[in-house]
Amino acid sequence: MRGNVRILSRCLTCTVIVAGVAVNHAIAQTSSQTAFRVDYAYMCYAEESQTEYFVIDSYLVTPWATVLFADEPTWSPDGTRIAVINHGTAVIPSVTGTSCITESVQGKDLFVISPFGGSAVNLTNFAEYAPIAGPAWSPDGGQIAFARSTNTSWQIYGINPDGSGLRRLTSTALLHAAHPTWSPDSARIVFECQIEAGNTDICVMNRDGTGLVRLTSELGSDFSPVWSPDGSRIVFSTSRFGADNVLALMNADGSGVAQIGTGIQGRPGSWSPDGARIAFTSTGSFEEICGVITEICYGYTPDAIYMTTPDGANVTVLADPGSNPAWMPRRPLARFRPTCEGLTCTFDASGSVDAYATLTSYAWNFGDGMSGTGATTTHTFQTAGNYQVRLTVIDSNGATGTTVQPVPLPTLVASFTSACSGLTCTFDASSSQGLVVTYSWSFGDGTSGAGATTNHTFGLAGSYQVALTQTDIYGVTATTVQWIVVPPPVASFTFTCTGLTCTFDGSSSQGAITDYTWSFGDATVGFGSVVTHTYVTGGTYTVTLTIRTSIGITTATSRTVAPNGPPAASFTVTCNRLACSFNASGSRDLDGTVVSYAWSFGDGTTGAGVNTTHAYPVQGTYSVSLIVTDNRGATGAQVQSVTVTRQPQKH
Repeated sequence: MRGNVRILSRCLTCTVIVAGVAVNHAIAQTSSQTAFRVDYAYMCYAEESQTEYFVIDSYLVTPWATVLFADEPTWSPDGTRIAVINHGTAVIPSVTGTSCITESVQGKDLFVISPFGGSAVNLTNFAEYAPIAGPAWSPDGGQIAFARSTNTSWQIYGINPDGSGLRRLTSTALLHAAHPTWSPDSARIVFECQIEAGNTDICVMNRDGTGLVRLTSELGSDFSPVWSPDGSRIVFSTSRFGADNVLALMNADGSGVAQIGTGIQGRPGSWSPDGARIAFTSTGSFEEICGVITEICYGYTPDAIYMTTPDGANVTVLADPGSNPAWMPRRPLARFRPTCEGLTCTFDASGSVDAYATLTSYAWNFGDGMSGTGATTTHTFQTAGNYQVRLTVIDSNGATGTTVQPVPLPTLVASFTSACSGLTCTFDASSSQGLVVTYSWSFGDGTSGAGATTNHTFGLAGSYQVALTQTDIYGVTATTVQWIVVPPPVASFTFTCTGLTCTFDGSSSQGAITDYTWSFGDATVGFGSVVTHTYVTGGTYTVTLTIRTSIGITTATSRTVAPNGPPAASFTVTCNRLACSFNASGSRDLDGTVVSYAWSFGDGTTGAGVNTTHAYPVQGTYSVSLIVTDNRGATGAQVQSVTVTRQPQKH
């Protein structure tokens, strides 16, 4: 649980001194135009240990939300998103509420959030821990630059706003590179750099990391540069004027360095969009935080955000406590909420905001070719679907803001299936899409029905046009029509095969058939009630016959055929005088197996088997034939001439 907080000597309207400069401490109205970090200090009492702890919670504050564990904000150019690092501390009470557990997050990833709060998107998802800092969104919206610590130094990286395209921009020649900010044209990045050990300067480079130029080279420290909105000047902190963190200005080329006012100290954070003010972080008001149980007090001085004119003549408080300010772009933020019933939607843009001026007009594009105006408006779409609705708001300064939001409308799609046996059919519309409340059937014979599923028996055979009309909860209707035939057409066929050639006969199919389409299972087709097809090889094929009636109704049936290719007979022979050996192991059957071998030796005698021998009675030339038979009865033959002699063969 959180203990009571007693804050002593907190100034709400008084005068404090910032490095010798008198500051008006009235909280400035412009805090509603920035995002910044706030640290809240208080005492947390742990009942189980009866101890009070001094705790600081860290938050990011936008004009419309407070986000825990977010720091160093930078706005997208259109003001709709903020890039932050995940950094900060907070007390998370224990489950029993009796202890104080401090949770700390050290920034290692870059996130994008909405200025209105909500979920954050992690752009980097770094696996290893390495601190990051100082993100800066380019004015053209195309890139976010940030600094990341390597093993030996900080360097500048770039990433696309969708998290893609991570790349290192600075070279290894730099000992240190941090706090990047963009030129107004997004062409260059100015940052603090270290080329010589112990001397921190201001450098500038092109957006791709090329063209490095050292703008300052004075001994000491120059850091935290921020480019002015018009691109002519750069504000930074320096120690060159005899004290640390003195605010200074220079021209964009590094010339004309001069301090702002006299000894104003702080870290520059952001220029106002018109370039008239600079927000910076410096020391805030001292606070004393005291416990209620122990009455132990802790002194605490948080950071505060101040504003100064570029000449230092007018310094005011922007937020106390606060740090790391980022001025939002000078444009309105368009937001709307749709509420739909059926095809009619009411659009409410009262959530649109403008931190600089008054909204004067609201222009709508409903994504269907129609448009509208007004902070609230109503539109009726003609059909269901997913519409991209665009709202553009304009303020009294002429600035515009736009948002696009998908508006899905309930889709009603009528569909049904039918299954008939004889004159009786079952109709099923349960797969239709939409919030359907009624189903109305017209069976095409003068009768009707209702329900998601229904049965109907027709009085006569014939063709009927069946219509289904559905109505959803919003009164939207959808209709679909199908032709059916009762009794339904029936596809059937017979076939006969001789070797690889098969004849298919579909004339037994029933119905008023106009088309017969055959798929032979080998990527070829045929047409007609009776067709013949020769396969290239034997095997098992699924043959499908699809018939089409005169009113376009189709039905199909499939059967398996197995054309048998004949085996190939092949043999070799070797002879020694009148005795010969025959070998038929080279015979093959591509779609089965060879089961028998029949030999005719040409002298009136026969033999069998894959291997056989034969002795001829007299020398001479004989015609030897081999017939092989496969497992399905097909045969193949080969004939060779064999010459035998009583004399040994000469080699």
